[in-house]
Amino acid sequence: MIRRAADAGLSTFVLTCDVPAHSKRERNLRNGFTRPLKMTLRTRLEALLHPGWLAEYMRTGTPMFPNWATYAPAGASADEVADFSQQQMPVPPTWKDVEDFRRLWPRKFVIKGIMHPDDAVRAAELGVDGIMVSNHGARQLDRAPSPLEVLPVIREAVGDRVTLMLDGGIRRGADAIVALCLGAKFVFAGRPTLYGAAAGGVGGAKRAIDIMTSEISLTMAQMGCTSIDGLGPDFLLSDSPPERRHNRPV
Repeated sequence: MIRRAADAGLSTFVLTCDVPAHSKRERNLRNGFTRPLKMTLRTRLEALLHPGWLAEYMRTGTPMFPNWATYAPAGASADEVADFSQQQMPVPPTWKDVEDFRRLWPRKFVIKGIMHPDDAVRAAELGVDGIMVSNHGARQLDRAPSPLEVLPVIREAVGDRVTLMLDGGIRRGADAIVALCLGAKFVFAGRPTLYGAAAGGVGGAKRAIDIMTSEISLTMAQMGCTSIDGLGPDFLLSDSPPERRHNRPV
């Protein structure tokens, strides 16, 4: 798959390591969202409340995973390919795997799911270009810290040796600004766009992005910051005495 990605001209390879084992996702269990899919009476009644979605599902069925279909048994259906992909995971990556992937992939290499400064330092030492601080949406280990809590510590540990990104917990434009102030270079926001897509398809996802963009601009105006590049810890409440703080730009 790495060779296929390279042949396709992709510029960045992302290794996800924040789900080393299948967790007990209680919301999914309550809602019957499992693999293999079990169509309970409750699930069927819920589907009837969404006729547009139901019509699309009846027309197309389970989406095919073409990346996995290449490796699944010949003639496998979309459901069988989905089940096959679940059988291949989890395969928790080791540092040896990271070394091998780094050797196989000559372009930008990012690891998603780093939550400890020691792991961040080791990734940087192995030549990783970027780190996505992420706990996979907080639905894996309910006692794990939030990415925002560990971001400053990881930032202090690796400095500018890697491009630091944050994924998880971003619901509004102000959330993205806080992450940027704490050292993230990029912020990923999946849940808002999923809500938008569920409500209105592609148009809903675009609308969610527009809302977040507007919130970012409005929040920065309220803060007195005219540029994303100007964001930093000085815009956040500090425990240090006022005289020790840097003057914020106006």
